[in-house]
Amino acid sequence: MTWYTDLPVIVTLSVLPPLLYLWWFTKAETYQPVERSDVVKAFLTGASLGVIGGAMLTLMIVIPFVILSDDPDGPAVMLMTAVIAAPIAEEAMKGACLLLFKSRLDRLASGLVLGVSVGLGFATVENLLYGITAAFEGLFMAILLVGVRSLTAAFAHASFTGILGYGVARSKRQRNDAIWLPFYILAVTLHAFFNLVASYSEIFDISTFLLVSSTIVLGAMTFILFFILRKSVVQLNDMERDEEEKLAIKEAQMIYLGGSNG
Repeated sequence: MTWYTDLPVIVTLSVLPPLLYLWWFTKAETYQPVERSDVVKAFLTGASLGVIGGAMLTLMIVIPFVILSDDPDGPAVMLMTAVIAAPIAEEAMKGACLLLFKSRLDRLASGLVLGVSVGLGFATVENLLYGITAAFEGLFMAILLVGVRSLTAAFAHASFTGILGYGVARSKRQRNDAIWLPFYILAVTLHAFFNLVASYSEIFDISTFLLVSSTIVLGAMTFILFFILRKSVVQLNDMERDEEEKLAIKEAQMIYLGGSNG
């Protein structure tokens, strides 16, 4: 790996797609949008606290299984790490990142936007680390891996944490701390399924056809989910705008009737 030529390429391919996704997603919020500074802060929090905390918590969950296992480097431990430990730990830490912005989660659309921001920040650093590791086998391998992850894992992390962000926002609006839990479970379940499909080809020998097919399926699934969440932001904006207009009309009518009676 030639650091001064390869690293800029890897950094660009790791950072640029998630930033473009974030720009496109936030453009959907046209009614009382989240402050851009908060979007940036959420992105950076996911890229720092989310990644570091997620890795540490995953390690804490995995260590007992590694100690008790007869084959610490075997497929069973690897699958357990990918399908159980990582989804639980990473979504928990991304959720913790979201709680730092709880005062901003007064609207459901804000929960989606800030959740996606945290998730894309997390995915950016994760893609960068994978890319740097793959670069020791050649720049082409790094470009291929980062490119595939930008079309799958980036959408996945954004969507999973977007779902969780929506749940946290609902919990705040309804003043019920338990409401977020089903959304966390859903995020973990989707994350586990994604990791199962993605890691199966890395742990076991499968045909090229199955490898390509599974990658296409993951890419389509994660993009569709990301698109649905973006569409949800638009719909929530429309609903909130309509409610605000109805409230304004009602207040105007009350003022008019009050004046007439007077």
